[in-house]
Amino acid sequence: MKTRLSKPNFPVYLLAFSMALMICVVGPLALGESVAQSAKSVSFGDDTIKTLLAGKKSIYNYNRVSGMMSSMLRAQRELFKKRNGDKVNEISKNAEDMMNSASMHASTNNFDNSYKELETAYKIIAASLKELEYGK
Repeated sequence: MKTRLSKPNFPVYLLAFSMALMICVVGPLALGESVAQSAKSVSFGDDTIKTLLAGKKSIYNYNRVSGMMSSMLRAQRELFKKRNGDKVNEISKNAEDMMNSASMHASTNNFDNSYKELETAYKIIAASLKELEYGK
């Protein structure tokens, strides 16, 4: 007993293969271009971070702020490395420790302490970025 699904349907397979090929080949090229363009004009949304830190304390807002701060920390590390070479980046280590601590607090739904840690880490990262960007 043959069903309709057991018949090989060459046009469907060809279409699926061509779509997969297009996604694998063209997708990364387009993504790489857009990432490169956005990296030139990175905006960390200081107002957005401040608003989220002052707003409702929830896991959703925590994840948004944490993601933005991870981008800030990445930029701080890159700028520090360009300016100072192989020196130890204590600010990055301290901020990362605070963000990890905030994550631990958030995992237990202790958002008051989590947001305090995030706010302190944010201030440290923002001050460091400003100092690295504009000098002392």
